[in-house]
Amino acid sequence: VTVAMLSSAELHFSLLELLRDRSAPLLRFTSDDAMLELHGDSGNYSIGNLAIDLLLDRQGTKIETFRGTVRDLEFALDGDLAWGSFAKVEEAERLTTTPRGIDPTTRVIDLSPLVRWLELIPDSADGEIALDLTLSRPIDPAAFSLSGRLAGKRVNWREIAARDVVGEFVIAGRSDRSSPSLTFPVFEFGIDEGRVVASGEWDFATRQIRLDSLETDLNPASVAPLLAPERRAMLASWPPGTWKASGILNLVDILDSDLKGAFSSPGTVEIPLPNRRILSVSGLAGEFSWEDRLVRLSGLRALLGPASRVSVECDAAFRLPPKSGTDQAESRAIQIERFTMARHGQTLRASGSYQSAARLVAVHSLQSTLDLAGVFADLGLIDPISGRVKFSTPPIITLAGTVAMDSVVSGSNLAGTFTAKDRMTVIVGEGRVVECSNLSTGFALNKGRLKLRDGATAAFGGSIRLPEATINLGARPVAFEGEIGFESLQLESLSDLLRLEKRRTGRLTGTFKGKGPPDLATITGVGHIGVVEAEFGSIPLFRKLKPLLSVITLSNWGSEAEGAGLNASFDFLNGVMSSDDIAVKGDFYEVHAAVRVDFPREKLVANGHVTTTGATRVLTQVVGKALEVEATGSFDDFTWRLKNVPGLGTVADLYGLSKDLIGKTLGAAARSDLPAAILNGVKGLGAAGLATDALKGISGAGGRLIGIGRKKDKDQRSESPAVPSPERGPDSGAKPPPAK
Repeated sequence: VTVAMLSSAELHFSLLELLRDRSAPLLRFTSDDAMLELHGDSGNYSIGNLAIDLLLDRQGTKIETFRGTVRDLEFALDGDLAWGSFAKVEEAERLTTTPRGIDPTTRVIDLSPLVRWLELIPDSADGEIALDLTLSRPIDPAAFSLSGRLAGKRVNWREIAARDVVGEFVIAGRSDRSSPSLTFPVFEFGIDEGRVVASGEWDFATRQIRLDSLETDLNPASVAPLLAPERRAMLASWPPGTWKASGILNLVDILDSDLKGAFSSPGTVEIPLPNRRILSVSGLAGEFSWEDRLVRLSGLRALLGPASRVSVECDAAFRLPPKSGTDQAESRAIQIERFTMARHGQTLRASGSYQSAARLVAVHSLQSTLDLAGVFADLGLIDPISGRVKFSTPPIITLAGTVAMDSVVSGSNLAGTFTAKDRMTVIVGEGRVVECSNLSTGFALNKGRLKLRDGATAAFGGSIRLPEATINLGARPVAFEGEIGFESLQLESLSDLLRLEKRRTGRLTGTFKGKGPPDLATITGVGHIGVVEAEFGSIPLFRKLKPLLSVITLSNWGSEAEGAGLNASFDFLNGVMSSDDIAVKGDFYEVHAAVRVDFPREKLVANGHVTTTGATRVLTQVVGKALEVEATGSFDDFTWRLKNVPGLGTVADLYGLSKDLIGKTLGAAARSDLPAAILNGVKGLGAAGLATDALKGISGAGGRLIGIGRKKDKDQRSESPAVPSPERGPDSGAKPPPAK
């Protein structure tokens, strides 16, 4: 119910004219500086400073003057108004050819639409709003129209403060008596530093705005007060830019709108990232469409970083928050149909999607030739790459699968390839680096397990192959299972990497297949190893045999620079390495041994047999078992002993012994006297001097046993592993020839 109360008014009529001319005005209604109060269910409104001059006849009302003030709005109205515009008319009456509603004395005016429109009237603190209105009376009394112009320097509408408002509009009734619509050929206003220019139609029945055109450089955050609190966070604070749009804006639910357009923003926006990092975005531009809560971005492009050296371009689609009862998971999916990142002619191309509810990234495809370390640097972000690895040219990466943002290692499922054609430097800590080239591998990550396949690279002057391997990244310590092969690796380079006291020489070839943490104390597996072109001192386990070799090789063996080779198969079981076929061969000697090395206890046990080649082979055949040796002890304190030579301690004890004593000792062990001619050949060789040189070079053997290992205190003792059987050379057991 709406009640109108007018403080003062005058009513004029001429009874004589009414009798003479039925078309003459019936009444004249005037008021000056009156007050009109409207009381309705939706609120109370007061119109002050009211000046009225109305002419009423049987068809309607002619408004000569109708002006006043509502809130801080000054308005002026003139025109014609048919009685049917506001009258309540029954459906049957509306359908008659000649309505009965021509007599104003029989009409009841419905003022509720006027009250509803008053709800939309803006407010102004300084009263600088002017509203000019014109009413028209068409042939159909129901289809009235109200045109006007609104202007003001400052207009408050709900929580929004607009400035420099200019608007032209027409409110038109409809013959079906449904709610009228408001057409605005032009509507301009400013908010904060931005401005809006629009044209279109506002349908009061559907509460939708049809935008014929909209252009604005308004900051979206400026209209945040119009949205519910939970939706305000969707409006990021963008820099000044230009938005152009057309379509349907749904005021019932803004997310159900249907729009399309374009946007550009030449300014820079700073997006906060974790760890107090900031991502700078500039030159943002693109096109968009918005239909059925699905937003598509086409040709979206931007420059990233403080210096804008990284460019991105993408096509994407995402769903806005759904209505209740719809699929929540689907609604939160962001589809990246095309994504390109470029820097200095290098590119990364990808496609995929992002599920915000599950925080899951699906990578449909990814190909990259980007220098990723350079990208992080140009973005002003922490570089997680160059501190560990450097590339002379960017690697080539392909990738597909899913990435779990909350648990990247354990929750992701990825597969791809990695290729680095040129030099790559890997930093392994403490200033040590590994350089390799032509690196390529396939990989797959699933539930924390990284599988590598067909891996290959050139490193340490040779090559390394990784046919298949699995690394359990979730294990502590990280565990390895697979096969690795290496060929012609330079021991000099490995010595530099491991920072060994003595630089090894030679080339290393071998294979290993096993599993366990990358620690010799726990790993299990089998393999084969071969060393060629090595100095004798480069084979640490046998280095302490040098005094013996100095004695039994009667010529041409002057220093440990003499070339040596090693071949052996081995197995690891719970940190214990066993080998029954170690063979060390030099130009003038051979050593065959069986060795067991206990890495957890840092103990070793070895049995071996020494022979010589060439002319001196006769000597070793004569002495036979006298040259069988054994070793036992810790990595830091082990010695080689002659097993079958009584009275002689270690091989090192050969230093300082006379040739006669050596001959007698070895001869006794062989159960025959050594030929004097052979013993005389020892003269001048300087065997004692050679042994002295070797002994001077022997110190702390923990890491030097095989170039790796851990050092323990010398007084620490533990049980030694069982003694293996030696693998002898082909002539190691030969009997001395018969006397001639």
